[in-house]
Amino acid sequence: SVSGDVGAEPKLDWKDAMSADSKDETTTLVEGTGPKLTDADTALVALTIGNGFDEKSVYSSYTNGSGLEKIDLSGADTLPVLKDNLIGAAVGSRILVSANAKDVFNGAGNSSLGIGNEDPLLFVLDVLGPFAPSGTFPATAQGTVPGVSVDADGKPTGLTFEAKKPDPK
Repeated sequence: SVSGDVGAEPKLDWKDAMSADSKDETTTLVEGTGPKLTDADTALVALTIGNGFDEKSVYSSYTNGSGLEKIDLSGADTLPVLKDNLIGAAVGSRILVSANAKDVFNGAGNSSLGIGNEDPLLFVLDVLGPFAPSGTFPATAQGTVPGVSVDADGKPTGLTFEAKKPDPK
């Protein structure tokens, strides 16, 4: 079972042996009310991975850095288990995904996390938002670049280089 609030580190309670066949199973524990993520978004997610074989949490973004992961949903290298379950998810959701390590890691496990190739895994995904750069940006460029001459439409027409003539010595 998984307890705790969205945005806070979940508590994993391993009451029974966990198994995961070759088909991922997904459950939305909390349905968020925010905007839904698209395949063009970079998701801002708090991620916890539990290993059902040894019944331990093997990764938690809550204790590994800032508490948040930026997951590029358009990236070719993004794990399908993440991409498939985040696209269409509403911000504010807590999603559980059980999967087999060999399916997640292309036939292998992940030795750096202590995951064997047949281990059943539990992913807890707290969807905290699409990642957006901070700050504001002008809608159109303003100003000029020194040394660039432009026409009335703003298209470059020439370059001016200011340099001193070399000393004849």
